[in-house]
Amino acid sequence: FHVSLAHFLDHLGPDHVGNHPGGGRRYFGSRPTCMLVTARDPLTFDQDAKPSNTDAHTFVASPTGTTKITTDDYARWIAAIQPDAFVALADESPCWEQGVAMKKTKQATARTAKWLGELLEKTKDLPTAPSVFASVQGGSDAGERRACSEDIVERFGASVSGYSVGSLGAGETPGTHRRSLLHASIEPLP
Repeated sequence: FHVSLAHFLDHLGPDHVGNHPGGGRRYFGSRPTCMLVTARDPLTFDQDAKPSNTDAHTFVASPTGTTKITTDDYARWIAAIQPDAFVALADESPCWEQGVAMKKTKQATARTAKWLGELLEKTKDLPTAPSVFASVQGGSDAGERRACSEDIVERFGASVSGYSVGSLGAGETPGTHRRSLLHASIEPLP
């Protein structure tokens, strides 16, 4: 069962779900399925509509526009929903073939790793012990995707349960280019 927080961030706070007996499972009526939480809705990924991210927050597309989310916000939602797993917050760079500036792409991958570390720390003592999936980023640059994967494995590999390849389907042409980005993202992973 996939919970996309983008559908809740504009209207409800984490207490709305967290104060419900049984957390997200009972709230969403999803017992006994596996519940995965992400900050973004993969069906409405819209890079053009979001403002620039900062080291403190990212913007996610929501049904009413864009919403800012921090690692503190995300950790509160994770505690409230009590999922089996979640994908760590990521600063996603589009994969347009012409790409975005390399400086911006490198900042995005560095933020993604920073936020992963923060979320691992903020959620490590949750009684539900959710599995954490690291988000592999790098925009349209295969070398940056490989570097991101290698960095995440080296720094956090023992602390995560798996990996999510982010930003694909966000502007790159299907075929050779997408395959090269996917290969660069997953080849270094265990």
